[in-house]
Amino acid sequence: MRACNALGEIFKYDLHDFEKAEENYERALVVTQGLDSIGTYDLINLYYNLAATNRSQNDYGTALNWCFKAVEGCVAVKDERFLARTYSLVGNIYRDRHDFDSAVMYYGKGVDVSRQPKDHEGYATLAVLYGGWGETNYRQGEFDEAAKKLRDAIVLYKKDPETDKSIYFHTVRLLGAVEIKRNDLDAAESYLKYADQIRKQENLEKGGQVSSLYRTYGDLFSAKNMKYDKALLAADGLKDYAYLALLGKAEVLSGADALECYSSAEKLMIVNRAELDTEDAKWNYVDANYRLYENILATMYDLKDRDQAQLFQFMENSKSKSLSDALREAELRKAVGKNDTLVSKLQSLRQRSLSIQHRIDANNGGTPRDELIENTREITSLEALIDEKYPSYIKTRNENNIVSFDALREMIKKIDAVFVEYFWGDENVYALVVDDSVKLNLVGKTSDLENLVDQYLLFFTTKGNQYSTDAVGDYSKVSYELYSLLLTSFDNKRLIIVPDGPLMQVPFETLVTKPGGLSYKDLSYLLNDHIISYDFSASHLLATPQPPKNKPSLLAFGFTGGANERSPDASKVVDCRQ
Repeated sequence: MRACNALGEIFKYDLHDFEKAEENYERALVVTQGLDSIGTYDLINLYYNLAATNRSQNDYGTALNWCFKAVEGCVAVKDERFLARTYSLVGNIYRDRHDFDSAVMYYGKGVDVSRQPKDHEGYATLAVLYGGWGETNYRQGEFDEAAKKLRDAIVLYKKDPETDKSIYFHTVRLLGAVEIKRNDLDAAESYLKYADQIRKQENLEKGGQVSSLYRTYGDLFSAKNMKYDKALLAADGLKDYAYLALLGKAEVLSGADALECYSSAEKLMIVNRAELDTEDAKWNYVDANYRLYENILATMYDLKDRDQAQLFQFMENSKSKSLSDALREAELRKAVGKNDTLVSKLQSLRQRSLSIQHRIDANNGGTPRDELIENTREITSLEALIDEKYPSYIKTRNENNIVSFDALREMIKKIDAVFVEYFWGDENVYALVVDDSVKLNLVGKTSDLENLVDQYLLFFTTKGNQYSTDAVGDYSKVSYELYSLLLTSFDNKRLIIVPDGPLMQVPFETLVTKPGGLSYKDLSYLLNDHIISYDFSASHLLATPQPPKNKPSLLAFGFTGGANERSPDASKVVDCRQ
């Protein structure tokens, strides 16, 4: 009898041949009829196996009949542990039949007889009961109850070092799915990441459970997408809220879809920034949203077919917009004057617009929204009056001065140059290289580049100014490493470099293009092979030179490591052209 039962278990649990398993279980049952002293546990276990096998074959009626025989045996011998296991199986069968109320009833019975587990088997049985109960609640649409039961199951699984990792994995993944339904997307993502950790630990790459995990991840991303779409609709013209919703949506998308969201967010950012009237406010706004451009470049770096002109526009927008605006504002303030009544009133209205937008939320939308509409009307009317008095003010203030990509390519082709523009992000440093082709290079991690630049600049201090062979070797090594990351070999004689961040302090001419050398004069410097020039951006490089003015002034820029080094008084700026 036991041999036949063992064969049945092999066919069921190892070979998944349920017909052969049932044949062996039934053969074992026939054998027991001729035995007078068969152990009760063996018979109960046989009933249980027959129930489980019939369930696997979707013969739920027969499965329940065998289950209830097992229940009768457990009650007769007062075996609560096996009784709880059997109740769990009954619950599973009813759940498979979509008889959820009956399933919940039997899961509850199983929990009642096994509330205080004392060993591995007790913890495992109670965890399975709570897990099955939670899954049934999930199918019933009772998501709060499902979350409670599944959390209880996970707590029990964590207490049991011998937990069946497959069932544990399923329970954690299912809780992630429940949290999606409860609209707690952060919790859902946390549980799915935890399930993925279990998957990796168990080296699971294929199978139904793994497929379910990835499908649930898809549900999560879809829910996030819908969430941000709803946020965009709810924003109802409020640029700050729409901007944040677009950023959130982009993070759950990838490729061209994410780029489209980032592109829309950038347009809103530029409009928001244009409403600010002080130079400091504009610079601070760009600083606060600088990560947007890093996300854009990271997305475009992963794209196989990227729009070269669009890439150039984003790179330029990341720096030249603030620079060109600052230059224009300096000139416009001189032309219009600081105390013009209309301009002062326009600045006040724009500040009021920002204040109103900050007061708008889901609870007080009515009155502030009406105020914002009226304030916008006043701004539009006032801009029309200013445009009559100062025809160039509104136009110049809002026009886009980014040069075309074709203009840059034509210029560098004409002078046989290579244009290299850097972007220094929080996580990575990128380089846009334009010559006969257009490339977006990932230079490296920001932290690594920052350490290397610090090492390199140390050689130009008094402390680092050493002339020994070892010092020359150290300089050559660090310089060549920096060159290898920042540049590659070019046939063109001229290099036009737009540095960013700490790279503004690096004298590119001194970079070593080949390692080795016993003295500084023997080293192969970049300056030996190329004519090197610098600029703030391509737009600034190609800007039409302005004729000299009677009262010229200078607006100077440079990397300050975060310190505020702008001149507080334009009248104290020295004219370097005199």
